[in-house]
Amino acid sequence: ELMHLLEETYPSSHTAPSGANNKGNKHKRQQWARTRNYLYQYRANLSRSTTSSSSTEPTTKKRKRTTRNRGPLTITHLQQIISFLETTFPNHPELQAHILQSTPRILSKHHSIESRLLPTVEFLKELYGDMAGSDGKEGSMFFEAIKRNSNLLLVQGVGYVGDGATTRSEENKSGDHSTSSAAVKVEEYLENVVGISSQGMAKLKKNQPTLFQLSLGNKVQPAVEYLLSLLLGCNSSIDS
Repeated sequence: ELMHLLEETYPSSHTAPSGANNKGNKHKRQQWARTRNYLYQYRANLSRSTTSSSSTEPTTKKRKRTTRNRGPLTITHLQQIISFLETTFPNHPELQAHILQSTPRILSKHHSIESRLLPTVEFLKELYGDMAGSDGKEGSMFFEAIKRNSNLLLVQGVGYVGDGATTRSEENKSGDHSTSSAAVKVEEYLENVVGISSQGMAKLKKNQPTLFQLSLGNKVQPAVEYLLSLLLGCNSSIDS
């Protein structure tokens, strides 16, 4: 049983007082409710996909269903995700559990740990660096950001940087781009051209980290220039 594995790996941090086992069990069910619902829906969608594959449904729809569901989730798949979390967040079992409880979609990413999850973690770690979180400890901002929004681990596009559809593997071969260099270019542009202060940059990294994985030439710079043109237009109207 998949849920049994998760609950055994991450026992509830809530300890019910003597005679309050029912209350403790209810709290545990609430903690894992989203995960349990996700696994139920995943199985249901997989069952519908399997049934429709033998029907006269158009090939394009079948292909979409196959893309969404890459087979049933198994104990081995969950163990792969747990291993990834334990390696990425060592000594933080409560954060590992929080990720599984708040972002259960990560369970279906067992097939893309190397291609997506690890590049995303690498990007976020390089972005936050030694930034301190609210506890004042050096390097704790990374953990705090994931706790605040664990969906950051599933951000689409991390591992894909540069000016369009250049993939990470292609960039590694050419040596022209990397996720970290793209983030540095965006940061330098915002700081040197737009004039954002170091304090403002820290706030952007904290609240909008995905901004730094966007293409500077195709996304960030055109958006900034468009906003500046609107502001200049407003100023001209006011002056006239």
